[in-house]
Amino acid sequence: PETDRRYRNRWATGLARDWLLSQIADAVQFVHMQGVVHRDLKPDNILVERINSDHMLSESIALCDFDLAKGRGQTTLTQTAVGMGTYGYSAPEQLWGSARDVTKASDVYTVGMLAVFLYSEREPWEVMIGSDLTTLKLDDAAAETLGNKREWVEQALSYRPEERPPLQALQGSIYGPDARL
Repeated sequence: PETDRRYRNRWATGLARDWLLSQIADAVQFVHMQGVVHRDLKPDNILVERINSDHMLSESIALCDFDLAKGRGQTTLTQTAVGMGTYGYSAPEQLWGSARDVTKASDVYTVGMLAVFLYSEREPWEVMIGSDLTTLKLDDAAAETLGNKREWVEQALSYRPEERPPLQALQGSIYGPDARL
């Protein structure tokens, strides 16, 4: 049986998936520009609204559930060495590190996982292979569904936060090298 998320994801094909991923990246970039790290991005925390006005259909997205978010200068309420976020979407440092280790790069990792979900139509833990968090990578079939976004997503899923690419580079993967967030 299909999960609710898989059913909801069916409408998103081709350009619609590219648009949706681009809007997610824009929203996360905006949050980061405000000095905030979301720390719990997942499909259930992304709202997509369809607006029909003047015989035009448009859509917008919004990030929600900032319960785990951390802003600049904010002291954390999360205990050290306590995992946070959602299994399958959270960066390794969120699961194994301390709250201080969670940075914008953690949200970049999650945007990569959201891309995997969006394009493969499978939950990330279903398509990741490896013996532990340090060696996890996408299986070939899931990686192929990403098309021109594959290289960015594979870098975003790096175990090492400092190796993850900026969100701006994702826009280039979607729309070409001159794209900007």
